[in-house]
Amino acid sequence: MTIRELLREEVSRHHAEEIAKMVEIKPELFDLLWGIALSDEQPINWRAAWVIKMLWERNADIVSPYVEEMCRQLPNLTADGPKREFLKIISENGLPRDEELVGVLLKTCFDWLASPVEAIAVKAHAMQILFDICIEFPEIIPELKITIELAMQEGSAGIVSRGRRILQEISQLAGKRK
Repeated sequence: MTIRELLREEVSRHHAEEIAKMVEIKPELFDLLWGIALSDEQPINWRAAWVIKMLWERNADIVSPYVEEMCRQLPNLTADGPKREFLKIISENGLPRDEELVGVLLKTCFDWLASPVEAIAVKAHAMQILFDICIEFPEIIPELKITIELAMQEGSAGIVSRGRRILQEISQLAGKRK
């Protein structure tokens, strides 16, 4: 059975973990999984991204070489599932060293945070990445605060909660800089 067929077969954490174990044993399968995650083929693109996140949690060394490319590919993603899973990995990995990639993250995350149609988890992870960027580049703090406040006005309880937490962290960060 191919990776694509396995991803179509069943939706469960156990099944996704089995696919992740299979990729751990045969790392050459990762490229197939990666290609599916980047495709527009729903819902298996989300399932592939979910397996990639599980691989990240189990054995980050398999996924680490792809994190920079994940950053590059973010603006091309249309489905919520891959966005959510990739943003989670990127937020846990830390910012890329390449300033151009940080710029891609900055623009994409601001766009998604400000969008009225983005999923809550996408916005929450985008908010975290933007906060991480403002630690390195404090000049974005004013724009981030305004964008978070606007998102909180239109957002769910989850967005309001995450927004409050990030705004508190921004205040603490600003206090340390004085």
